[in-house]
Amino acid sequence: MTDYKEEIFIQLYSEHSAWSRHQESQRANISNLILTMTAMGIALIGYDDVIEKSDLPFSVFILLLGFFGLVFIHKYYVQFKYHDSRVEAYKSMLNESLESTDILKIEKESDRKAKENHKLFTKIRVNYIWIAIHSLISLAGLILTILALS
Repeated sequence: MTDYKEEIFIQLYSEHSAWSRHQESQRANISNLILTMTAMGIALIGYDDVIEKSDLPFSVFILLLGFFGLVFIHKYYVQFKYHDSRVEAYKSMLNESLESTDILKIEKESDRKAKENHKLFTKIRVNYIWIAIHSLISLAGLILTILALS
């Protein structure tokens, strides 16, 4: 592969790596905002130490926040995977162009070592944690709504 083609792949790799990081940052920022708004809603519901019908708008708001969070994080996960798949493709092309260095072999070996050192946490996908957080927010909203209606 010629030098200018390698440079193009490096630039594309860098660009999509940056976009992948950006997608993850956006997902974290929105999730933090949703968690903050949920905490505020729960504080408003619990302010008078009684859950009653007047708390219904806040409990429904929390329920909807959780659902919005689930949709939002899924959309950002899809965007992350879109850029990540391109990063992997560019990395493979760069690996083929480098005759003396096997990037993929180095990566597999370092991944293997990381998995050995952190067996439990390498099995849990971060996306599942995000899903659990927003599902719990929805569940809290549902429980509070049921309590407000009863």
